[in-house]
Amino acid sequence: MKCALYVDLDGTLIRTDLLYESLLGLVHRNPLAIFLVPFWLRRGRAHMERAIAERVPIARRQVAIQRVFPHVSQERSGLGRRLILATASDHRYATQVAITWEFSHPRSRATAQ
Repeated sequence: MKCALYVDLDGTLIRTDLLYESLLGLVHRNPLAIFLVPFWLRRGRAHMERAIAERVPIARRQVAIQRVFPHVSQERSGLGRRLILATASDHRYATQVAITWEFSHPRSRATAQ
């Protein structure tokens, strides 16, 4: 059996952090929503991330994938290795990225499930 390749999402697969990207998206969609963030954060980071993810979907074009990833993805499929996404991002984002980029295991270990 081939070893699986685990890929971290924030800062590895993508150049930035989905929390920051989604927070900017939230403010762009509704500038007054920034005042809700401290209240969400009082209930924990996972709650805040979930609240943002419920309001701000991510689009593939918004996520800046590292240039090397498509090559790694093609290489692993040729070798028969599974590609598994590892992240602390909200499960909505983790699942969407896993499905979009054809990870073997879309039920990534995410912060808020």
